[in-house]
Amino acid sequence: MQGRIPKAGWPMITPYFGEFLLTTIPLELSLNYCSHKCAYCFANLNQPNRKAAAQSIVNQLAEIDTRKTLASKLLALRYPILISNKVDPFAQSNYRLTLQILELLAALKIPVAFQTKGGKGIDEAMDLIGPSCFYWSLTHSSEDTAARIEPGAPSMTERFRQIAKVRARGHHVWAGVNPMNRAWIPDVKEFAQRLADNGIRHVWSEMLHLSRDQVAAMNDLERAAITPEVIGEAMQRNCAPESFTHMMDFIDACRANGISFACKHWPEASTVMDAYAALYPKRFPTLTEFTNLACRTMKPGDEISFADFRAFCDPMLPDIHTNECFHYVASCSRVLAKDISRDSVLDYAAVIKIIWTRPEHRMIPSRSLAFKKTDKVDSDGLPIRYYTGRKLERR
Repeated sequence: MQGRIPKAGWPMITPYFGEFLLTTIPLELSLNYCSHKCAYCFANLNQPNRKAAAQSIVNQLAEIDTRKTLASKLLALRYPILISNKVDPFAQSNYRLTLQILELLAALKIPVAFQTKGGKGIDEAMDLIGPSCFYWSLTHSSEDTAARIEPGAPSMTERFRQIAKVRARGHHVWAGVNPMNRAWIPDVKEFAQRLADNGIRHVWSEMLHLSRDQVAAMNDLERAAITPEVIGEAMQRNCAPESFTHMMDFIDACRANGISFACKHWPEASTVMDAYAALYPKRFPTLTEFTNLACRTMKPGDEISFADFRAFCDPMLPDIHTNECFHYVASCSRVLAKDISRDSVLDYAAVIKIIWTRPEHRMIPSRSLAFKKTDKVDSDGLPIRYYTGRKLERR
């Protein structure tokens, strides 16, 4: 192995361990602390002193054919990179480095996808990349609320202006209304109409969740900006009835405006991943797409075996055996992290088998309303599930 490998936790290109089966992009690039300074940002709250190891990223890209890490193997196969789950690539603190790295990735023909609220350097970025997917964070209907809670990010008006520019250049934009909070977007019908009017046809949305440690890491201004009421609800394990009703109202408003909706464990057919399938020849499977397959080909009550699940996943997964695959399991469950040896040499088939059989993993299919357990097992003793055909309903 050539070059110096940064210690674990340094921002660089890493496998997207924690989002396996949730996102189709298998790698993520982390950079500096994000100057958008969104008060609720889990990455800034969890690791406020984050600083990009720029030279290490350059070394990593220069040596993808010689390094034996899982990230390098995926890069060598030209799997795409998400920029990024932990930072905004177009924030003031990151856009210059983003553009430099995009030049390297373009030369290596490694595709990229983006999560962003917009910012600086977007025009230059579009000159460096082919058609790509942009997940655009749109979390407020009021400019005042956005400015208070996301003080370094572009205004909502500017975000929609940049979205129009990106779409005009042939890129796909979908909306991350994530987190959704009823205090931030009180009129969901008006907001869904605005999304549709700006060409948005796909939405991913989740509720705001905050841990005690994250709240403790906020400064007084950040806590005041979010408000004690919103923080209190975000720290609860279960969704408040009023917020669930608000989310259902938003889902209905999206449907009324021709917008396809999805979230983690979404039980219905959704087209939110279609653009990724069209734009990225190499990508990872998602539970969203497995649900789509069930909706297309099954009727309620039809049984599903692990062989069915593996037949869906296998064509998109590389034949790689490494003890790094342990992190696909450990990052999603403390119980599994204790049960499975860190030194275990796993392949992706072993990972999805653990996900199929262990309820502790947050991406087990039966956490979705679409798939439920039976009392049956297959010839290998693995559980058989069935397709329910259920949809998310009001409580």
